[in-house]
Amino acid sequence: MSEARYPDWLPLINKRAAVKEQFPSFAKVAKERPGSNGDRAQREFHAARNQQSLAVARRTARQLEQSHEDAEADADRFIAEQKAKQAQQTVARAAAWKQRNTSERKTA
Repeated sequence: MSEARYPDWLPLINKRAAVKEQFPSFAKVAKERPGSNGDRAQREFHAARNQQSLAVARRTARQLEQSHEDAEADADRFIAEQKAKQAQQTVARAAAWKQRNTSERKTA
């Protein structure tokens, strides 16, 4: 008589709910088990430590990038100074060569 009151699919739903209740998901178990507050605090600690490590890594990367840019600027400055020095030497050689040629023409 009790089977006549319930449709055929209702016991299946009840069984499925019972199985879900008996074997909950791991995420649900992790949240509801005793000591989960300690686990949550530990996870928060690890997350904070990871963020700190990332901040240190970013800062180090910025410092390395800055030192690389400084080295490039120094190299560019040195190259510009050497080019200017070479240009001055070329001008001085040209002036000396011109003066020597004009003095040789005068004596000849």
